[in-house]
Amino acid sequence: RHNAFKGCAALTQIHLPTSVTSIDSCTFQDCISLVEVNIPDSVTEICEHAFSGCSALTGIRIPDSVTRIGQAAFFDCRALTDIAIPESVTKIDNVVFHGCSSLTSIAIPDDVTSIGWRMFRDCRNLSNIAISDGVTSIGDEAFRDCTGLTEITLPKSNVLELLLGDKGSVIARPSGTEPKVKFYYTAVGETKEAAKALLDAMVAQMSN
Repeated sequence: RHNAFKGCAALTQIHLPTSVTSIDSCTFQDCISLVEVNIPDSVTEICEHAFSGCSALTGIRIPDSVTRIGQAAFFDCRALTDIAIPESVTKIDNVVFHGCSSLTSIAIPDDVTSIGWRMFRDCRNLSNIAISDGVTSIGDEAFRDCTGLTEITLPKSNVLELLLGDKGSVIARPSGTEPKVKFYYTAVGETKEAAKALLDAMVAQMSN
């Protein structure tokens, strides 16, 4: 159920029965002493804010049965250092790992097509990430303030779209005739002048 154990500050571990098929929204939110969770193979989705604010959680095993991880599911899990996302996962929503400042590395499954906005924001110890070939878009501020990031493995796809929230996008692709990368920009503004000013700023920033 939603909010089932929310705010149970003294809870340290939990073993879920195989009858559980979904970890609903906010189920363990702000269980600040939770360090161990056993997720059975019967679970198919981890919903919004399921473990957000579980600041003592250091690692978690996600079973191969899970196909979706909801928005902010692990938001601000500051002690989380190790998490393996199985290949069964096809959808990872926005803000999922925002604030997981102890996370050092992660691999995105092949069937995930989008990295949502602010997905890894403030993951300051994240040093490397492997983005699968299936990813075609990266959301606004996805890696903002990842100050320790030194290595990114990008997909082999020849087109990459960076989504800038509701402001526009940047699309990068290799030239078909020359050895160079071409960039295409879209900008949204309330007026033509506002859109042009935003476009000029985007181009200037990408050129620096």
